[in-house]
Amino acid sequence: MLIEKQRMHFRLNYPEAYRPTFILDQDTFEVENISQYGVKVIISTDLGFMLQDSIFAIIAFPEGREFDLDGHIVRIEDNCICLHLDSPLPSSVIKSEALNVMYKYPGQLN
Repeated sequence: MLIEKQRMHFRLNYPEAYRPTFILDQDTFEVENISQYGVKVIISTDLGFMLQDSIFAIIAFPEGREFDLDGHIVRIEDNCICLHLDSPLPSSVIKSEALNVMYKYPGQLN
């Protein structure tokens, strides 16, 4: 029997060549995926992040839009941190980003 992961919000996985930028203080990182209430950020080295750390950052999308983010770390993986956002990204942004990915990278959407 196949059991699928149940998610409350659509998650948009980005192709490597079209990832948003996550700006935290003076550092920049690539975003692997987004949802309305979450962001998965690729980090290359151990920067001392801990579960429940509060994060205030900016996400810059490839088409030029930027949004302030505030949230906390809910998971730390080998080379990623996963954030739960306190304030959601607008659903219109998620839809627009999904359309951009579908248009520029057919067949790449989830």
